Amino acid sequence: MSNSNFSDTYWNRVNVIASKGVGSKFVSSHIKNTTISNCNFSYINLDESKMENVKIEGSKLNNGSMSQCKCKNIIWEKTELEHLNCFKTSLKDMDFTSSNISGIILSDDCSELKGVVVDVYQAVELAKRLGIIIK
Repeated sequence: MSNSNFSDTYWNRVNVIASKGVGSKFVSSHIKNTTISNCNFSYINLDESKMENVKIEGSKLNNGSMSQCKCKNIIWEKTELEHLNCFKTSLKDMDFTSSNISGIILSDDCSELKGVVVDVYQAVELAKRLGIIIK
């Protein structure tokens, strides 16, 4: 699946297991009732996609992009999301406590973070972006 173009596609009730999709393009796609497990989707482009009831576990989406996405009921478990572009994508109600979100890309006002669930260490890192100094 690496470097494949799946833009403007519809995925429903799909299980993607132990696949490599580095650099895949899913721009403006609709992904629903889908599980992605133990996959490498680094550099994925999900910009302007709609995702609903999606579970991503044990996978890599490092350096990917999911800007301006509409998300509902997304579950992240033990997933690497380093430097993921989440610009203008609400992360509300998403639980990242078991995942690596270091260096995620957000808008200047960090509005994407409203309602996000993180652990203490992630909160400290995100607080720095908000200009908060913790002593």
